[in-house]
Amino acid sequence: INDSVILTAAHCLTSDVDGEVIENITVFFDLPGGQQFLETTSFLAHPNYNPDDITEGFDLGLIYLNAVAPDAAEIYEIYEDTDE
Repeated sequence: INDSVILTAAHCLTSDVDGEVIENITVFFDLPGGQQFLETTSFLAHPNYNPDDITEGFDLGLIYLNAVAPDAAEIYEIYEDTDE
C-alpha cells in the first residue's frame, strides 16, 4: 500500500472471543538488529467482512502506522491461489 500502511486479514483485527474489533494495536517488526515496535494511528476491517463466516470473503484489513515501517522490514507477497 505504502510505507506506513499494512494490508492484513480482517480476522487479525477482531477478538477471538466475540468478534469485536480490538481497540488498539502495536505492530512489531523482527529485524536483524532486534525487534522494533510501532504504534498505530488507526486500523479498519473491510466493511463487508463477516467474522461469523469468513468464507463470505472480504477478510481484508488496513493498519495505519504512526511512522514509516523500517527499511529492513520483510515484505510478503499476497497469496492468490485457491488451494487452502
